[in-house]
Amino acid sequence: MRYIITYDKSGVRQQKHISQTDLQNGYQIWVDLENPTSEEISNIQETFAIDANILKQYSSGVKKPQIRVLESYIFTILLNIKFKTLQTLETEAVYLFFGTNWLITIHSSQINLKEKTQQIFENDKIVIESPIDILYYNILTIIVEEYEHVLTAIEIAMTDLEEKSLYQPSKKILVNLEGGYHIN
Repeated sequence: MRYIITYDKSGVRQQKHISQTDLQNGYQIWVDLENPTSEEISNIQETFAIDANILKQYSSGVKKPQIRVLESYIFTILLNIKFKTLQTLETEAVYLFFGTNWLITIHSSQINLKEKTQQIFENDKIVIESPIDILYYNILTIIVEEYEHVLTAIEIAMTDLEEKSLYQPSKKILVNLEGGYHIN
């Protein structure tokens, strides 16, 4: 699914297509792709001159976090981390392409950047009046904030397990200690 937003000091507009006029007139453009089709990927590649080898990282499912500074844009992979079950973490890659006046995000439909970014536009008017890099940093923050929730939950679970193992040791607790957490 493709979601296209253009904005400037006069406001935020949702578009159906990427307009060359918007690109040429200096509008800030955010393209959010959820589970994109090969046609949508080709369109983005052509419109924004994104290297095919870089896009292969998305199609190959690469999840290794990275930031690459290229000639006309910055390519970033971050992991969205959340609990699948109480003992299993699920990781989903978010691919970001950040160029002059444009930002592209590619991810699975499990990650809802659209809603969270709409809240940013509604609650922080300075973002609308700022260059696209401010939106880029806000999206990075949205993703990294989830890490804090996961780490806090792990810390609480480990503290609880530690207390039980010290004050009420049992075979079940020791097995839990040995089993730990799993990351998918």
